[in-house]
Amino acid sequence: MNISIKNLKKEFFSIRGKVAVLDGVDLEVEEGEFFVLLGPSGCGKSTLLNLIAGLERPTSGEIRYGGTVMAGPGAFTGPRGRNVAMVFQSYALYPHLSVFGNVAFPLRIAKTPAPEIKERVEKAAAMLGITPLLGSKPGELSGGERQRVAIARAVVRRPDVLLFDEPLSNLDAQLRLATRVQLKKLQRELGITSIYVTHDQVEAMTLGDRVAVLKGGRLQQLDTPMGLYERPANRFVAQFIGSPPMNLAEGALEETPEGYAASAGGVRLALLKDPALKAGPAGIGIRPSDIEVSREPAPGALPVRIDSAEPLGRDILLSFSLAGAEFSALTADKDLKEGASAHARLIPEKIHVFY
Repeated sequence: MNISIKNLKKEFFSIRGKVAVLDGVDLEVEEGEFFVLLGPSGCGKSTLLNLIAGLERPTSGEIRYGGTVMAGPGAFTGPRGRNVAMVFQSYALYPHLSVFGNVAFPLRIAKTPAPEIKERVEKAAAMLGITPLLGSKPGELSGGERQRVAIARAVVRRPDVLLFDEPLSNLDAQLRLATRVQLKKLQRELGITSIYVTHDQVEAMTLGDRVAVLKGGRLQQLDTPMGLYERPANRFVAQFIGSPPMNLAEGALEETPEGYAASAGGVRLALLKDPALKAGPAGIGIRPSDIEVSREPAPGALPVRIDSAEPLGRDILLSFSLAGAEFSALTADKDLKEGASAHARLIPEKIHVFY
């Protein structure tokens, strides 16, 4: 089921007056795609998910499922008519029912025959590895097991669209990783169009076929995970995507016979030769992995003093001041310590420019 969203707006009224939560969002979700809505708290991503689910009505704009209008001028179809299933951050399991009873609940409400219920519940349980838990109560399960039960309850209905609202936020880091892998594998097996909301860019990068980045109710960029990382559209996306985040200094480009000189804080950082650039004020960004740090002078390298050195296992995360801004760099040189003098070279081909 493909989903089309056109000029979607949502406004709420509070003691502060009218609040625009979504302001003209346009999206196209392809059939069978794992689509991620990513952004900081308050950006409107959960509201957008609720609108897609039919839990709320948009102020204006249009939502189509496979060409059929689900919300628009004079038209609105609720969740039941959209055949969607939703997995929430809170597991929302019935404590008095067994795992089998929880998973089977939507089928019983739909008056599905008992033999079919048994078959579909057992199949969903096998896919999510919870077959041994079918006789247990939710209170006897770990957080990861409860979330898998909630996912099984959603997929057992065979929905056209599967929606996830930050489902892994309550799990610890190791369990989030394991559940993430299982969730991606499950979605591939089912082939269900899935939309996943998160504020965690690692989740977005690892799960999404494509990722929509939201801020302040507006779409900032829509691309593949690597497209967002390698070609951020603006300063916000550049620093929101990637860990450690991109370094960013406010400076300018000056045209020279050799190319464009990128400078910040009175320091010439690099010479750029991209003909698409233009002279003038600009933000100059570079990933920590794209800065070469050495103890000895090197062509194009600038002298710096290491303010901190944080071991990350294979790499060391170095911090230093450069061109009036704080920069971070990743290096494998374990001998670079806090307080040491070093030289940093920004790889020109890896520099991003934001106007």
